[in-house]
Amino acid sequence: MLVLVIAAVLMAAAAPATPAQAHANLVRAEPPANSVLPEAPPTVQLWFSEEPEPRFSEVAVYTSTQERVPVAAIEVAPEDRRSLVVKLGALPPGSYTVAWKALSSVDGHTTAGAFAFAVGVGQTVAAPAGVAAAQGRTSQAGPVDVTLRWVTYLAMSALMGALAFRPLVLDRAPAGPLGGTFGEAVAALTAAALDRRLLLLAWSALGLTAASTLAAAVVQAGRAAGIPLAGALSLAADAPLPALLLATRYGQVWFGRLLLLSLLVFVLARLSGSRLDQVQRAK
Repeated sequence: MLVLVIAAVLMAAAAPATPAQAHANLVRAEPPANSVLPEAPPTVQLWFSEEPEPRFSEVAVYTSTQERVPVAAIEVAPEDRRSLVVKLGALPPGSYTVAWKALSSVDGHTTAGAFAFAVGVGQTVAAPAGVAAAQGRTSQAGPVDVTLRWVTYLAMSALMGALAFRPLVLDRAPAGPLGGTFGEAVAALTAAALDRRLLLLAWSALGLTAASTLAAAVVQAGRAAGIPLAGALSLAADAPLPALLLATRYGQVWFGRLLLLSLLVFVLARLSGSRLDQVQRAK
């Protein structure tokens, strides 16, 4: 039952930390979207529904001809940790597009978007520039993400089934037609063979769950940093994978899953040793 409880908690930890609509969505911006300003703003400031992680967030400004405007390094607003700020230089009259990307420090997921504003009296706000709009499309889970999620769910389902079958199904089944000492011996040997197969299935499912958990962290780091998976495998201090795991709630949940997997390894090892002793006594 302890193993079942740990496995159930592990499956709950694999679910999304928050609803999909609760990522770091843009709440408001300064300058506001589609606004016309008489003078160039000194900064672009964005407010989000959750705290963004600046290491994996970006704010870029483009002209109407899709030229990128130089801006200062992105900063977290000192008065509000849900706000990101970039300082601008002098902007001539014209229409500009702000393309942003934010990784939530709460759930580790990335959102993105783009909006336009204009500088100068009589200027009109043009549609977001093509380059900026392409960069500003909200990120979606790709085939690798979906495959890993399904592999994780299926592996944990197999793990739960292998662990629950004996105590919740087999041990509650009515006695077979054979009785007496001979019947008990046959039942013991049959149960022992089934236990071996169930433990093998549990170990295999546990290994697959661990592998998919490790792979999911690499995929998430690559998507957050916008780099290929090979680049996300780096373990350098400034690499995206350590930063993601050590600086976001996604990393906290990920380490929690590793802890639960470690507990399952320990308990399954003890359970395997106990079943082996039972088989030897039955023989």
